[in-house]
Amino acid sequence: MGVKQFLKENTALLEKLFHMYSVLLGVNKIKGKAGNQLIAEGAFLKRCRIQINGTNNQIVVKDLARLQNCMIYIQGNGNQIHIGKSVSLNYAELWIEDNDNRLQIEDGSSADGKKQAPVHMAVIEGNRIILGKDCMLSSGIEIRTGDSHSIVNNEGERINPSKEIVVGNHVWIGTRAMLLKGSRIADDCIVGAGSMVTGSFDEAGCALAGNPAKVLRKDVSWKRERI
Repeated sequence: MGVKQFLKENTALLEKLFHMYSVLLGVNKIKGKAGNQLIAEGAFLKRCRIQINGTNNQIVVKDLARLQNCMIYIQGNGNQIHIGKSVSLNYAELWIEDNDNRLQIEDGSSADGKKQAPVHMAVIEGNRIILGKDCMLSSGIEIRTGDSHSIVNNEGERINPSKEIVVGNHVWIGTRAMLLKGSRIADDCIVGAGSMVTGSFDEAGCALAGNPAKVLRKDVSWKRERI
């Protein structure tokens, strides 16, 4: 039996090895733990930076998740980041501002950012980003629940509130795509490279592309491996 097969069949041992590496050799930088929770005992963290300015925030990284070259920034109180089992993130930026936000990446999803083109997810104003199970994200992708600045009408009233973003299970998002506030994508969809998603796509198994994105093809799905 090879080493990889042995570890695959002995996940408890692999979780312990991940934890030991993260603590002893991972070269991680963590600031702001007081009054907040970081739970990542069975995860692998390498060259990650975590900064929390606030209290009652919680970061949970589940067993066998792998985070490399990632940045997590929280400014506010009562926020939650939940990273599921066997998630793989490389050069990902998870950014939260304000209070009571939630950023959730479900089991088995991956984001393969690059140093010059990270994957950036930003949640503000008490909203949510939910990324479903077994999603695959390429590099240079931005997912943002808000505009960061205000647009006002002639009476000075703000007209661009933040809105949550929900991505279903098994969704493939191509390089440099953007998902803006209020975006919703159903299961088994594909988002083409360079697309801008601004609305709801509730039908599963569609290929989306364009600026703004629209449905180009229906009744499709995708596989991680080339066949």
